Amino acid sequence: MTPRTRLAALALAAGLGLAGCSSAVDDESTSQAEPNRTVQTVTDEPAVVDVSAMNVPNSFSGMTVIDPEWTTPAQYASGVYVGAKDAGHALEFTAISATGDVLWSVERPLSCTGFTLAHTSDGRALAVLVDTQSTDEALAQNSATAYDLHTGEVVWGPVDVPGPYQGPGLVFAAPPEDFMGEGGARVALNPDDGSVALDEASGTRILGDFSGTILSIDNDELSARTSTSPEVLWSVGLSEHGWEASELRGSVDEMAAQKYGLLSINGGPGPVIDLATGEVLIERAMDLGEDPMSGTLIVLDDAGLHSFDPTNNLLWSQAMVDDTSIATVGGVFVYLRVGDTVRAHNVLTGAVAMAYVDGTPGTILVPAHISPEGAGLLYDENGELIIATVEGMGDGMVGEGPAGEGPDTP
Repeated sequence: MTPRTRLAALALAAGLGLAGCSSAVDDESTSQAEPNRTVQTVTDEPAVVDVSAMNVPNSFSGMTVIDPEWTTPAQYASGVYVGAKDAGHALEFTAISATGDVLWSVERPLSCTGFTLAHTSDGRALAVLVDTQSTDEALAQNSATAYDLHTGEVVWGPVDVPGPYQGPGLVFAAPPEDFMGEGGARVALNPDDGSVALDEASGTRILGDFSGTILSIDNDELSARTSTSPEVLWSVGLSEHGWEASELRGSVDEMAAQKYGLLSINGGPGPVIDLATGEVLIERAMDLGEDPMSGTLIVLDDAGLHSFDPTNNLLWSQAMVDDTSIATVGGVFVYLRVGDTVRAHNVLTGAVAMAYVDGTPGTILVPAHISPEGAGLLYDENGELIIATVEGMGDGMVGEGPAGEGPDTP
């Protein structure tokens, strides 16, 4: 199983676990030890990984690499990664800075949980974790709690939500009655206080919350609102692009881009949309990635790989073979998986880049994410996530600004 396939499998397993949440609480689950829902700020430091016998990308050469032991896909915002490891009786969520410091941890039940990262209207970074607890009626009640991403302080919550995390962003819904199928009405939360920002009970259909911009179907239009205001920012008629409302879904890859949203059509390729304006850059994209250093957007579709500057002007396009996918974009590189090989291109010029030292033996560590600080997630030889960390950059340097942004890079 390749690293990309493994993470996809983890995400699928998590999605199936959420969809399979039951309202009944069985004897086995009630007999297990309760998760420790008190935030811990004194925690064990992750083990350092010896990568001397591995082929490390040049961008991470010489960095200290740590193993967070995460068994869930990770998220990133404002200089911090969040993921969860299996603690036996619970999932232990940990927030780890780009410098490798464990900031805080908290536990959640093994099933019916999920999480996402968000920002308040004044730029405060949050980790929003889902919980499920039984009531006197022996029913599972889902709730969401927002923690300050850097300190673990509870900012709001727990607030009741209709069901598990759905995404993208702060979107929740009741699970389907059967194991598979359509879930209940979706709601999107306001990151400022956990109140409902948009509810499908109003007649709209929520596609997702993309970095604080909620995309929804209202009548025959695709509409955008911020997650903190009901005002419609822009609307695009579905008929202008030949879209059918029932076919559109939000793509849940929340580390790929901040200024753009990717939708799927019938579970396949779909449009890439500028979240600020509603401009459609590509009609049927399979994948995308945004470079936080240069603001360049990389999009993969049937015609190949395309690069756009921050004003959506096309920089270059290149044809690609069928078995190509985007591993990640960052540090002015796009890392591609081409069959069983890894190749990097400069996002500004399209030129093939020397991402690895040629001829180095050992497992090739494929980047899963590159942060603006220069830290990154890597897949190890088993497809597990490890973190390449950066040296401390001084107070106020790491973790400021909205998601996807970091300190100025010379």
